[in-house]
Amino acid sequence: FLAVYDYSPQKHSPNANPVHEIGFKAGDIVVTRGSVQPDGFYLAKVRGKKGLVPSTFIEEVALVQSHAKRVSV
Repeated sequence: FLAVYDYSPQKHSPNANPVHEIGFKAGDIVVTRGSVQPDGFYLAKVRGKKGLVPSTFIEEVALVQSHAKRVSV
């Protein structure tokens, strides 16, 4: 996943005590584990930190590996 917005748990969290949530910046790579939870959060890892991240601030991206082929004429 890719973070599409900055997220600060203290500023943006809908939860009264976001102690298990982690902050991130737009453009950060977010590696999720499992499915989104009923509350809309994923268990994830961002920049080496593990915690909860809101699904509404991240977007799934496809990782594409391309190989350049050389063609002799």
